[in-house]
Amino acid sequence: MQARDHEFIDNMDQALERAVQNGVKNLVIQPTHLMHGAEYDELMESVEAYRSKFETVKVAEPLLGAVGTAADDVNADKEAVAKALTEEAVSDAGYDSLAAAKEEGAAFVFLGHDTSHAAKVSYSQMQSQVKELGYDNNGRASC
Repeated sequence: MQARDHEFIDNMDQALERAVQNGVKNLVIQPTHLMHGAEYDELMESVEAYRSKFETVKVAEPLLGAVGTAADDVNADKEAVAKALTEEAVSDAGYDSLAAAKEEGAAFVFLGHDTSHAAKVSYSQMQSQVKELGYDNNGRASC
């Protein structure tokens, strides 16, 4: 972006260093990550290197929350995401309800990129969550 648009955006270490230089005492980080994964791990490594330079550091969970270990480990974050995604997909497809979409034979497929990180179980957990919610006209794909 800097070369193309002449716009400079800090990387994580630069942003943390800027916060230190600006005298920030209490740091709150809201990551935009979907799940715990390699990028989130890198974020946390950077944060840990700077943690002692702040009075407090708070880092919010990624969108899908804690990972868990089993495919059926679901949590309130995954439930909220499953409900919101399905509601939005139903609305965007022009249906009044999930039941109406199902009546017409519509299926909804939610796609996420694959990963070799242990957090990939989050995809199976989301599949478990949509089944638990009774959303049986949802499909799953990854690439």
